[in-house]
Amino acid sequence: QLRLIPSVPMIPKRSSSGPQTLVLDTGATITLPGGTFTHFCVLSVHCNPRYWPHQPRSLRDPSAANDLMDFVPERWMLDEHKPLSSENATKGGHVESIEELENSAMEIGADKLFNPPRGAFVPFSDGPRGCLGRRFAMVELVAVAATIFREYSVELDVRDHIDSGQTLSTDEVEASIAGMGEERKKEVYAKASQRAWRILDGGLGGLVTLQQRREKIGVRVCRRGGEMFW
Repeated sequence: QLRLIPSVPMIPKRSSSGPQTLVLDTGATITLPGGTFTHFCVLSVHCNPRYWPHQPRSLRDPSAANDLMDFVPERWMLDEHKPLSSENATKGGHVESIEELENSAMEIGADKLFNPPRGAFVPFSDGPRGCLGRRFAMVELVAVAATIFREYSVELDVRDHIDSGQTLSTDEVEASIAGMGEERKKEVYAKASQRAWRILDGGLGGLVTLQQRREKIGVRVCRRGGEMFW
């Protein structure tokens, strides 16, 4: 998810006192006057189809040209039977960034992981000015996620999409869902999912770090096996 919601959405840079020439990966060159301020858009490069495997259609936006704005964890897993759709997509061994993609996931199944080109995945910036706490943050994220999802599942809270005419308690919501048919469940959950994506698309903001600053997205945490939806 750091690809879609990086902790820092923009990386500010300033050129040196004299003109500075940049060489793009396309071979083109750009000369910046001395003292020029630039802002590197992290999300744009994280969703650039030149660097990331993608499908020609989106799961949540039929009008989109590809699925790069979708959360698809399988994007990081290589399938030898399905060719990658990005120009610069490479298999394990070509990273040269983010400490070799954190040592290619500790070299466990590294040959089956997609490794983006250098500069294509920079949730903590890159180079000598990259975030000092990157490794700690990655270990913490993995440890917390593994601990939670080993015993619990997370679903969207659908109480606002049940046509009851009144505010429902958690027990009443669960009872209402239990009485629904499969089609009704799909309808209610689809509405909750659409609202969540709308908030994520338009409600994120921040000066330094990316934050959820407007509406909140309600979730339901339950022990594995106690899911109300699939």
